[in-house]
Amino acid sequence: MHMHKRLVAALVLLFVTVGLSEHAHAYVDLGTGSYMLQLLVAGMFGMIFAAKSLWAKMRLLFSRPSKGERQS
Repeated sequence: MHMHKRLVAALVLLFVTVGLSEHAHAYVDLGTGSYMLQLLVAGMFGMIFAAKSLWAKMRLLFSRPSKGERQS
């Protein structure tokens, strides 16, 4: 939990620092923008896949065995 607070504080500091800068004298070209979009989409699909895998494992862990799987 302590590391989570540090991460949040670091991200807030980063966004405040970037947000308060007046002039960057830089640009983001199309290649960089499309790469950022690709990273965002891949991250979303990765989170969906991880959640789906975790949900399947949790269901398997807490489910009762069927009649065919029980051994007496």
